[in-house]
Amino acid sequence: MTIGHASGIARANGWQGVAWITPALAALFNMVGAFAGGWLADRIAPLKLLTALPVISAAALLVILGTQSGGSALIGLSFVGFTYGAIIAVFPSTLAKVFGTAAGARVYGKVFTAWGSAGLLAPWLAGYLYDRSNSYSTALSVAVALSLVAAVTAHVLSTRFARRALLR
Repeated sequence: MTIGHASGIARANGWQGVAWITPALAALFNMVGAFAGGWLADRIAPLKLLTALPVISAAALLVILGTQSGGSALIGLSFVGFTYGAIIAVFPSTLAKVFGTAAGARVYGKVFTAWGSAGLLAPWLAGYLYDRSNSYSTALSVAVALSLVAAVTAHVLSTRFARRALLR
């Protein structure tokens, strides 16, 4: 949602620059995040990453919400892009570690289907909310809440699976 609405979010926060820069910047950081996420997944417990990354994303979204500055919006969108890319890279290895390679692949198919459904629905919903209020505040607030739900869920799962050496 945030990447799809990056130009609108930046403009709503006072960004006066060229519109294509914001989604390109978010996409660039998404790519960097994907590489970093893969690297980090080999060095840090994956469920800890899946706890921390949504918190970082929520913080970046709160910066966008709270500052109303074009520059802060660019920084926030960059962090959101980074964490999104990193999460995409961490999920498959986490599921393989939790469920085993074969079952993890089946579970990942379901996760990716849900992820794709959210990827279709969230930008539309954000646009709808923007049209109703002429502001991204509600859509960004929902994104913050969902990021925190993801972090809490990963934290609960990490404590549940704490006995497995691969997840520590």
